Amino acid sequence: MRRAAPSSHPLARRPAVRLEDLEGAPLVHFAPDNGLSAWLDQPFARAGVRLETVMRTSVTTAAPQLAAAGPGIAVCPVSAVSDGFPGAVRPFSPRWIRQLVAVTAGEPDPLVARFIGNLRSHGVRVPRGVRTQLAEGDASAGTPGPSS
Repeated sequence: MRRAAPSSHPLARRPAVRLEDLEGAPLVHFAPDNGLSAWLDQPFARAGVRLETVMRTSVTTAAPQLAAAGPGIAVCPVSAVSDGFPGAVRPFSPRWIRQLVAVTAGEPDPLVARFIGNLRSHGVRVPRGVRTQLAEGDASAGTPGPSS
């Protein structure tokens, strides 16, 4: 998981962000119908970190775009950040990892099997600009944090 924000945000100057750094921050959060909503609420609650939800979206890829526009930060999967993203992307320290799971009803058809095979061998594509921003924070990203 990554934190996305406008490039001018004070946290954008850091190579990595600790969960506690987000205390009181305005958050572009996910709507309850998006599974990331409850998943994100858990580590914040465990850490006693309170955020101010300023808006919600059901669309995962909309959260970082909205954050880049300025109303708040977004905590989202790196796969939600598009090529040419206009904001800042920073990893958490310690790094958060969320497993990607593929569930099929019975034996997958050939196309689904190929898709799952590609995910296993290549992972999720991360745009070059996003990889560059995240590489800057890798040295301080630490060990894995919350996972599902």
